[in-house]
Amino acid sequence: MKQPLLLLLLPLSLTLSALSLGKVLPELQWEQTYGGNKQEVIHKMIPAENGYIFVGETESKGAGKSDAWLFKTDEEGEMLWERTIGGDDTDILKDIVSTGDGGYILVGSTSSKGKGQSDLWVVKLDEEGIVEWNKTYGSKKTEKGHAIIRKKNGEFVIAGTKHLGSLEVTGGNTNFEMDHFIWLLKIDSLGGIQWDERVHTDRMVVVTDFHETLDNGYLISATSKFEGVKKEDPFLVKVDDEGLILWKSWMGLEEVADMINTVLPLNDGTYMLAGTTMDLLDPIDGHGWLMRMDGRGHVLWEKRFGGKGGDEFYDMKLSKDGHILLVGAMGSSSPEKGSMWLMKTDKNGEHQWEITTGKGLYEKAYQVEETSEGDILVAGNEITHLLPNSDGTTPNWETGVKKYGDVRLVKLGSGTNLRKKELPKEEKQEEPEPPLEEEDVEAAAPVMELQNPYKEVGIVNNKETEEEDIIIEVLGNEEEKLKLSEPLIEEGEDSPANKERE
Repeated sequence: MKQPLLLLLLPLSLTLSALSLGKVLPELQWEQTYGGNKQEVIHKMIPAENGYIFVGETESKGAGKSDAWLFKTDEEGEMLWERTIGGDDTDILKDIVSTGDGGYILVGSTSSKGKGQSDLWVVKLDEEGIVEWNKTYGSKKTEKGHAIIRKKNGEFVIAGTKHLGSLEVTGGNTNFEMDHFIWLLKIDSLGGIQWDERVHTDRMVVVTDFHETLDNGYLISATSKFEGVKKEDPFLVKVDDEGLILWKSWMGLEEVADMINTVLPLNDGTYMLAGTTMDLLDPIDGHGWLMRMDGRGHVLWEKRFGGKGGDEFYDMKLSKDGHILLVGAMGSSSPEKGSMWLMKTDKNGEHQWEITTGKGLYEKAYQVEETSEGDILVAGNEITHLLPNSDGTTPNWETGVKKYGDVRLVKLGSGTNLRKKELPKEEKQEEPEPPLEEEDVEAAAPVMELQNPYKEVGIVNNKETEEEDIIIEVLGNEEEKLKLSEPLIEEGEDSPANKERE
């Protein structure tokens, strides 16, 4: 099947994007690196009193193979304290939220304690990072925690995964069956379970983001493999305030591998989603992928950014002027290496500016935060070495197995600290765009022709399945029609519309 032409392929940038000329661009103020002589990875960064808290994992420090790693910096990136938490095996904390008492609650997984191969793990810390209590949740199989939300009433909701297996011997044949679930838990301030619910998936599942919605429900983005689909694709699940499924929406084309890494809820009930999309026949040809969806999971528009070389968005935040800040990795910035990638768009996906920053290593940006002064903090990882080849020879950057080294934190100036790109004298610099009001978002910037490659033509009834089939027209190099054999939105079996909660 021919791949549809998705609207926008923007030129790559080395230091400043060609489309950023005349824009107000952030410039580097300072940078810091953190780590040891082995591997460190950053998972989360959140603002804290007079600084920032970072959560990751370390192989250089601690007691086990890989320990959870927590540290605090001041506003200039100077480390104030650090902690490792874990036992003699692999222990990982992935997300953190502040609590009402000045402390923090973190969620992840542990193989050092608990019942199974890996248990979902919750840790409560005081304001100095000292453990007050920790609990594990799980079975004799595998459970993992991915994200946590703090409720206004002081309770917490966790999104994780549960993987259960069964062994069956029939006629001398041994079959091992696995069941995979998104696992939702609500706990009180002491870790006691209020309720838990499961969302079944056909294959292995990974939760990539988790948010509370305007109606007090929750939106989960994840990646899994569904029955009848030849590869893994991203999907969304919307649940109510008790974890019951309201709808599911999956996306992706047959010959394209997609990943949604981050979701940003907007005040009008729509969502921005960002990640990567790549052709399975050319896996290094990945592009940054940005889209907007309505409150039922329907795609309103989608765009691609970057060049040829594997580009991906990992995080996005709403800026103080009402635009979108995205960070990720741009492999297109060098034939063999990658750089931290920072981009700004409006809520319609119209490109404002982009920059890359790096030290000649392969680097990825995983988190972005805007400070109270309007400066931008970007946190990620850099590769300091490659794993040797199996024969002991030294690998090169193109073929070697890359291993992350240190955590890198970069502060970029804004406001009075910004500079403007010099233009020829006959050209005028554009003035910074004023902040958008929420009610003006949809009308800001004209919509370009063919912005959304999917144009609905009509709906016909399938007599064999008694379901409606959507016929869409794909606008590419030549027109062709596709039939979606299953609906984009499917109601969950546990939906309140189909089944009352017992």
